[in-house]
Amino acid sequence: MRKLILTCILCLTIATMAQAQPDYRILTRPSVPQREALERMNLEVAWHGRVKLDGNRDNLAHLQLLAHPDTGILQLAVQTAGGSLVLFDGETGDVQWRAQIGPPYWNSQPVAHNAYSLYVTRRDMLYILERGTGRHRVYHFHPANKEKVVGFKLEFVPSAGPTADDERLYIPMGNRILTYDVPQYELLAKKAARKPEDIEAFGSLNDSPQPELRWSGLEVKVQYDQPPLVSTGQFGMVSSDGRLLSYNKYENIIRFEFRTNSGITAPAGQYKNIAYLGSLDSVVYAVDMNTERILWRFLAGQQIDRQPFATDNDIFVKAKQGLTRLERTSGKVYWSNPDGANYLATNSKYVYAMDRQGKLLVLDGWRGATMAKLDMRDWILLVPNEWTDRIYLAAHDGQVLCLRCRDFVRPLVIKTVVTPKKKDEPKTDEEKKEPEKKGDEKKEEKKEEKKDEKKEAAQSSLRVRQFAWLRRKETEKVAATERPTAGIVELHRLAARKRDDVC
Repeated sequence: MRKLILTCILCLTIATMAQAQPDYRILTRPSVPQREALERMNLEVAWHGRVKLDGNRDNLAHLQLLAHPDTGILQLAVQTAGGSLVLFDGETGDVQWRAQIGPPYWNSQPVAHNAYSLYVTRRDMLYILERGTGRHRVYHFHPANKEKVVGFKLEFVPSAGPTADDERLYIPMGNRILTYDVPQYELLAKKAARKPEDIEAFGSLNDSPQPELRWSGLEVKVQYDQPPLVSTGQFGMVSSDGRLLSYNKYENIIRFEFRTNSGITAPAGQYKNIAYLGSLDSVVYAVDMNTERILWRFLAGQQIDRQPFATDNDIFVKAKQGLTRLERTSGKVYWSNPDGANYLATNSKYVYAMDRQGKLLVLDGWRGATMAKLDMRDWILLVPNEWTDRIYLAAHDGQVLCLRCRDFVRPLVIKTVVTPKKKDEPKTDEEKKEPEKKGDEKKEEKKEEKKDEKKEAAQSSLRVRQFAWLRRKETEKVAATERPTAGIVELHRLAARKRDDVC
């Protein structure tokens, strides 16, 4: 009897544990769509690649589109559970490099990047790689056997992906935020090349320059589960209880705090210094993180559990009515499509989305109507693209697929890459004693800054005008097909007058 009871208890325990185990992945082996099927969608294959995996246990952990802060060139970073990081050229699909990051099957977070480096975290280790070659930049030598050890040990395990600019790295760790000063590896390498006496200090038998903790902030009853939102002079942290905290970049000071009426589970969208927060109170908030103002609100009609995606002109939100296109500056609703569930990409003519059944939808960009559908259910990993018009899909067997509209051979930029401008840090007493620059030099620097700002504004306005012109042409075509021409109307009027004269 006791054996029977023990056996029953053991069976119940095993069954409970089996039910509690989550499904980590769905393994599919999709095939590339046929050319005829893609032509009906006005699409074609831009490129198709594959990431080498370590057997069936391995899978794709993270896929990210990285826009270069200086050139705007798009790259696709793919992390595997086995610890590999592969960097693809976003336009051609060429593998630029592949690197092993830490031990296999460690917990990882999305990649942070700036113009020169990629920052990868696995458990409590930070790895810094050169963006152009994939070479490890942070390492030290074991004191006992002089073995080279790559990586930098963090104080805690990150709770979300880090964010980087050219000077610092911002890492959320539960209810903490840690800010690190990142060594300027490019400048150090140039300096070592210019001065032969410095090569020994930068050589292979010495530890590399290490990141230094600048400051850390701790907030009670707060959980940071999203990457920081970095802009000029500040960065924003979104907490799970529905708060947006704006921190000063250079010291542990909270500039302001914004609260929603409920929690936030969806990742926040960002365009320059504006954060787009989708809350569980069914509202999307547009908050200017520099001026501390709410620009607009949009009532979605359901809880927002997916990220709002921002382009130069639009915001795409999953609302109760389906995928909804909003005007970015005012929050005005253009249209809603009830079939759209996940935003993928857009151009001046169409919007691409995925429905709940795994069908790729081609939507009319001006009216939101569904124009075509294609079954793509086996491509279960979606990579939303808010930078260009390319469509990126992947599967856990390592395949990566890029589609493009046949009307746009070259990538159409739909979001301008903006690098946060550097602000002067608070000066120390020693720095204040140093002589200031001459007045002529300051005037020249200000003139150059104004020229750069005017150039950026002109490029942005040119893109907006081009986009508006394409929209207007599409509208004129639709209007021309829906109403008779002026010549036909005039002929009808002349015929009516003749009939009246005869009568």
